[in-house]
Parts: sequence; C-alpha cells; structure tokens
Amino acid sequence: MGLAPAEGACFAPVRGKMVTRGLPVKILYLGHRGGSTVMVRKDLPAHSLRDLRGKTFAIPSKYSNQNLVIHKLMEEQGVKPDDIRFVELPPPAMPGALAAKAIDAYFVGEPCPARADSMAVGECCNTPRISGLTSFPVCWSFTKG
Repeated sequence: MGLAPAEGACFAPVRGKMVTRGLPVKILYLGHRGGSTVMVRKDLPAHSLRDLRGKTFAIPSKYSNQNLVIHKLMEEQGVKPDDIRFVELPPPAMPGALAAKAIDAYFVGEPCPARADSMAVGECCNTPRISGLTSFPVCWSFTKG
C-alpha cells in the first residue's frame, strides 16, 4: 500500500522509513492540524518572509516540523536558506528572546505564541501576510499495517 503524502504534509521520520522499506503502514489517528504560529516582533514591518531576510528566526529544532514547513514556505516565496539566520531555542524561551530582541521571529506551537501576544511583544503572522500558512499535520499515530 503506497501512501503518498498530501501536498505540504510533513510525515514522521519513522513512518517514512517504514514506507521506504516497503512495509505497509496505516494511519490510525491524526491528532490535529496546525497548532503552530509564526510570531514576529511587533516593531518589525514584516509583510512576508522576504521581509525577514537578515533577521534571526527561532525554531524548536532543526528536526521539527516547523523547520520543514518554514523552509518550504521560504522556497515558495523565493527566500534562500541563507537569507534568514535560524537558531534553535526551547519553545518556552522564545517569547522572552523576542522581548529582549535576541530574535526577530519564531515558529512554534502553543502556548508560546500566546505568551508573546500577552506580553505585547509579538504579532501572530499565520495569515497570508507572512506565510500563506494553512494547516499541516503535526500529530500522527500509525502502525505497521
């Protein structure tokens, strides 16, 4: 059973290995879609990822789905991988780093985006203005099939 990923979908690496080895895989549960938010410092006039060239952008890990999605969006918007400086930060540290201007933007799941909003230091950019971000699968349960 060849399961092809939906356009824009990010699949768990273990599932990918199972499929490439020819093992049948069944998706049992799709936990939720989306759940992550791009936050940008309020004092930056960012209207697209192109406006973040030369800026520092935090992600939870280079292995995170947020990293995969943001790089796909950069490609779609003509932003080269070296145009934005990526740093890895633990999500709870992101709102404070944004407030201290140690980073210019970040992409992570709740509750960290809400914290930057409540601190009045970040603006949610999950709109076409930054990303065209709709929803992407982030939580899967699957089994050998």
